[in-house]
Amino acid sequence: METRVGDGRMAGAAAGATVCETVVGAAAGGKAGAGESGAGKETADRAGAGETVPAGQEPAALPAHFKEIFHLHAVDAAAYSPLALAYIGDAVYEVMIRTRVVNLGNMQVNKMHRHDANLVKAETQARMIRLLEPELTEEEDAVYRRGRNAKSASGAKNASVIDYRTATGFEALVGYLYLTERLDRLAQLVGLGLEKIGEFDGE
Repeated sequence: METRVGDGRMAGAAAGATVCETVVGAAAGGKAGAGESGAGKETADRAGAGETVPAGQEPAALPAHFKEIFHLHAVDAAAYSPLALAYIGDAVYEVMIRTRVVNLGNMQVNKMHRHDANLVKAETQARMIRLLEPELTEEEDAVYRRGRNAKSASGAKNASVIDYRTATGFEALVGYLYLTERLDRLAQLVGLGLEKIGEFDGE
């Protein structure tokens, strides 16, 4: 199949929108409260177990044309090492946060960087996942713990060892949800985490 540069850019934009559009509006979704969070967890449990989810509750997935253009095939996310999951999870979370920051309005890039840097640092990620632990399904918790307990060749630079490993677990979970295309669940958890740390206060 012939792939043109323009097609790739359009596909990338479509995929980015699919991953991030619900996070941009996560202030509303996150503030819905524990009732909706519990319902989302139930849906995630059922989808993860292979059960049929009612119409209108199907999880968002990567666009079919994106997969075709980039020659993507189905992968078994559970077969990947936790550090490989964290590798893609780190990038996905960064894009989600930058999408959120840019959506706040046009501003100097250095101001954008200061805002997103505070949200993507290991300390913040570790704080978020600790607050999110009660909301995780058994499967999600197992992925998080695998990532947290993984031994990495690189060490913490501006974070404690505990926060660094905890953040790695968070990134592994993000990567796992992304690779399994549970994008609604991914957006829900990240949005709820941002709410819990006060990111949406004042909005």
